[in-house]
Amino acid sequence: MKSCHSAWRPLVLAAQCAAFGVLGWTGLGAFAQSVGPPQARTGPTTSRPALQAPPAAAAKVLLVDDDDSDNNSNPASGKLSASDTFYRKLLADQAYSFDTVVVPRYSDGPSLEKLKTYSLLLWYTGAAYGGNRDNTAVISLKDEQALTAYLQQAGGTVLLFSPGYLNNALGAGGAALWAKAESPFLQQVLGIKGGRGLLQRFKDGAVAATGGGTYAVTKSPSVETQFSAMNPDSAETLFTATLDPDGKGAQPVAVAVSHAVGSGRLVYVGFTFENITADANQAFGNLMVPSGKTVPSGQQIAGAEAVASQSETPFSPRRASTAALTVTGTGALTEGPPFVAKKADTLVLTVTGTGRLTDGTPFVAKQAGTATLTVTGTGSLR
Repeated sequence: MKSCHSAWRPLVLAAQCAAFGVLGWTGLGAFAQSVGPPQARTGPTTSRPALQAPPAAAAKVLLVDDDDSDNNSNPASGKLSASDTFYRKLLADQAYSFDTVVVPRYSDGPSLEKLKTYSLLLWYTGAAYGGNRDNTAVISLKDEQALTAYLQQAGGTVLLFSPGYLNNALGAGGAALWAKAESPFLQQVLGIKGGRGLLQRFKDGAVAATGGGTYAVTKSPSVETQFSAMNPDSAETLFTATLDPDGKGAQPVAVAVSHAVGSGRLVYVGFTFENITADANQAFGNLMVPSGKTVPSGQQIAGAEAVASQSETPFSPRRASTAALTVTGTGALTEGPPFVAKKADTLVLTVTGTGRLTDGTPFVAKQAGTATLTVTGTGSLR
């Protein structure tokens, strides 16, 4: 049994998620404790919900259940935690077919070979933290290596929901940790230069999306409310919360970030996303449209013809925030909510809708893999 964990053990967190089209991110947590002999590592168990077959351009999604709840302690158990239910329901609500891996307690997650067969990974650890010195209570040191290689080699997208991970990775040290992160995984993969793990717990709070919208994060009898704060370096801030990470007073600080690694992207969420009491789907959408690559979508525009290759030629206009957006050109376009046509892989592309076209420097495949692309509309283009 873990020395550090949710006060409501064994309930851990509920889940919800939406993913997007096809697209192709190591350090020892000094705070993590060694608490008794862990259970034997038997390897993850995999199941697949009975959902309809995905559309032609659907992302291949892997849901990694790593929240140390009943079904993690006993792989034969069919009992789902609040987190288990939350994330499964979110994917199911979007009509996504996905595989589920249940990681046994105090074990490493899926192998790199398995991860590379998916274009989108949604990995959650609930309210778990502490545990063994190799961080198997959350994502382990071996998992860090696998995720890094996956992002660099497969170029996929990782959504990591794990407030407790930052607590393990940074260890103890108070405000001094805000300006210092010695872990290569934190620096190179999360793109942060410091932070405060589990800075606020057991309290109601709120998060503000940089793309717009504020969401209440509320205590519940099943999920311990947690906020871990990040000091971004090369990462892009997606959500902030008003906290005091350095003893200088409350201020808006990052609690969710996005960072490009190789040809992939990692989104790290450092608060209990399951505790969003309303509009969790909308909040999730804010994770999908950072200025780098978007998360893959499962939707394909009717009549679109897939192309096998995508150019990475620089395309200077990186963001178009418009009321009426029209995109015409040759190649592939990837978009995020509320632009319903989130993924269009076409030879001759015409997309019309309302929303935001976002891309990263230098517009490498967000994906405008195209020789000629024109964006017209009402709004700002920068």
